Amino acid sequence: MARLTSNEPPGTAASTGTEEVVISRKDRQGCWDARDTYFACLDKNKIKSIQGVDVSMCSSYLTDMRQRCRETWVEYFIARRERTFEMEKYKLQVEEQVANDRKSRTTAPMRRFPTSAPRPESS
Repeated sequence: MARLTSNEPPGTAASTGTEEVVISRKDRQGCWDARDTYFACLDKNKIKSIQGVDVSMCSSYLTDMRQRCRETWVEYFIARRERTFEMEKYKLQVEEQVANDRKSRTTAPMRRFPTSAPRPESS
């Protein structure tokens, strides 16, 4: 079961002491909802990677997600989203390359080998 320590954002963990607090189902759902809202904003603005891109139009959603989720979760969610888009991009490149390879194989003239070539003598 996931646990938060006291060094996590307010509202998600104990603000004093070193005891661990169990995250309730309601808190997890709130985190996931905040994540989905932030990602919906990025999708709406056609932003796949936040690296080097102005995402100020979604900053309030990111702030909400950071308040509702553990920081490690936020990092994971963002990294997973970017890996997913990278994998999709790579998959499309591979599929395109395979299609081009198939196309070039079917349009290239077939190389014919002589059928009446002399066979080596066997002893």
